[in-house]
Amino acid sequence: AAVITFLDYWLQIYSVKVFGGGRASTLGVIAGIIFGIFLFPPFGVIIGPFIGAYIGAAIESDFDLIKSFKIAFGSLIGFLGGTILKFVYSLYAIWQYVNYLF
Repeated sequence: AAVITFLDYWLQIYSVKVFGGGRASTLGVIAGIIFGIFLFPPFGVIIGPFIGAYIGAAIESDFDLIKSFKIAFGSLIGFLGGTILKFVYSLYAIWQYVNYLF
C-alpha cells in the first residue's frame, strides 16, 4: 500500500515532466501536494498540485499562460492516473481477501 501511495504522488510529478514542465514546475507540484493536503482538504490534493505546477510553469516560461496551463493539466492527468492505480489495487486487495475467506 505504501508503494501505491508513493506511485500516486510520483505520477503527478512525472506527468508534469511529460507535459513539458521543468524544475520549477516539479517543485511547484511538490509544494502544491504538501500545502494542498493541509490547507484545503479534501480538494487540496487536486487543486494544490495544479496551482503549484501552474505557478512554477509560469515562472519557467516567462508567463506563457497557455503553456503553463498545459503543464498544470499534466498534474491533473497524473492525479487521474494515480486514482485509477489505487482503484485497481483496491479491487485486487478485495479479490485476494475474498479468495482467502473462501
